[in-house]
Amino acid sequence: DRDSDTPHYDIVTVPMSYGAAINEQGSVSGYNQANGIQNATFFHDGIVHNLGTLGGPNSQVQWPGLNDRNMVVGFAETAELSPLGEHWSCSVFFPTITGHICRGFMWQDGQMTAMPTLGGDNSFATEVNNRGHVVGWAETAVHDPTCNAPQVYGFRAIVWHPESGRVHELRPLPGDSASAATAINDRDQV
Repeated sequence: DRDSDTPHYDIVTVPMSYGAAINEQGSVSGYNQANGIQNATFFHDGIVHNLGTLGGPNSQVQWPGLNDRNMVVGFAETAELSPLGEHWSCSVFFPTITGHICRGFMWQDGQMTAMPTLGGDNSFATEVNNRGHVVGWAETAVHDPTCNAPQVYGFRAIVWHPESGRVHELRPLPGDSASAATAINDRDQV
């Protein structure tokens, strides 16, 4: 018999190296790391799903990239090497710098879809709301002299609507050359 004023909780061991988010169904997103490689993972109904990559060695969910519809967002390396030798935002989070292009992704029902860019090579996804709208940042095709080398292209915050393919660029504040988005609520406030 439990007293209604006494907190109750269960401890569940989730077989992941890192858990980034938990949703209302108790699903967890994050990543596992083994042998110097990271792969984004999704824990649901007692099973850990390896989400794979976009063709390169690593993928990851770092921010709370999980909604209540079990859509997961993160970033993954592609098979292609960066033609400009950029070390995109992803390289900070992976065990080694591989030189691969990195793209944000949205994963749902076993399917990983690459987040578009704004003309550059790379993108990065951080969060998804319950409407399925994804935020992050994406490279433009404009060389930005304010970037820290070896970064070449500028980047802007974006809201991506995977169901329609629409991308909305969020311009930087006056005087800034770059912007990034890390959170979105169900009212599409970023």
